[in-house]
Amino acid sequence: MEKVIKKPFSSEEMEALRINCMELRDRALIEFLYSTGVRVSELVALNVCDVEIGKQEGLEEQPLFVTLDKPHNRLTVAGIQYMLRQLGERAKVKNVHPHRFRRTVATDLLSRGMPIEQVKEFLGHEKLDTTMIYCSVKEENVQASHRKYA
Repeated sequence: MEKVIKKPFSSEEMEALRINCMELRDRALIEFLYSTGVRVSELVALNVCDVEIGKQEGLEEQPLFVTLDKPHNRLTVAGIQYMLRQLGERAKVKNVHPHRFRRTVATDLLSRGMPIEQVKEFLGHEKLDTTMIYCSVKEENVQASHRKYA
């Protein structure tokens, strides 16, 4: 059985997602997912105090991401998945889910020259093989490297 490599978001897809965020919270959420490579289970457990954003009196133990409706409960994994599906439909981007942001940041870091061992540490993987599953190399980068080193 052939292994299927799941695709990261293209830069055009990422831009479409950014443009189609209806709420500031949603934009912050996708930027956070992309820039940190955090697992969605880790994301929903974060509190304001877990992120260095300066002194936020009274908010330290509050969830970092909450529902839009009162009483503004902590977002759940299912809530994030639902929000991202809706965003994907608006942006006309297929297969929008939290883990795809993790795959995208890993791929982007590799394509910008970060050694795979450092990407492994960034993602918090124990084994390099696990990191290899997440990362895809764009064909044009392979061709450019071939021209550079040939």
